[in-house]
Amino acid sequence: MSNNKKKKRKKNNNYKNAKSNKNTKKEMEKNQRTDYNIPTISFKSGLILIVSSLVSTVVFPLLLSIFGIDNRFGVVIGNSLITSFAVAYTRYFVETKRGFSLGFFRLYILFVLSFAIIGYFWIYKGIHI
Repeated sequence: MSNNKKKKRKKNNNYKNAKSNKNTKKEMEKNQRTDYNIPTISFKSGLILIVSSLVSTVVFPLLLSIFGIDNRFGVVIGNSLITSFAVAYTRYFVETKRGFSLGFFRLYILFVLSFAIIGYFWIYKGIHI
């Protein structure tokens, strides 16, 4: 084999190695986790969660009160449905790009039930933790 062919092969191998290193760096950045294997939350996810919380506690109850529904009921329902959807959306669409799956719906239902119970005690019973 001639020297030129060896040099070309070596360059191709170096190119492949450099390319695979870039891919692994991107994958590592994408799969960044904390010390306890908890996925990180990006700025975009945090912004989505804050906006959805504001909409569910201010805007949604205001819209329901126009139709004569109690403001407290609107807060409990808004927090349960809208904020829970935002949590599941950021987890499965923004952070991991997994999309709609069984895990998405399980997480959504878990947070709907949790926020409904917490909201009931918070709004109707006046119990603050």
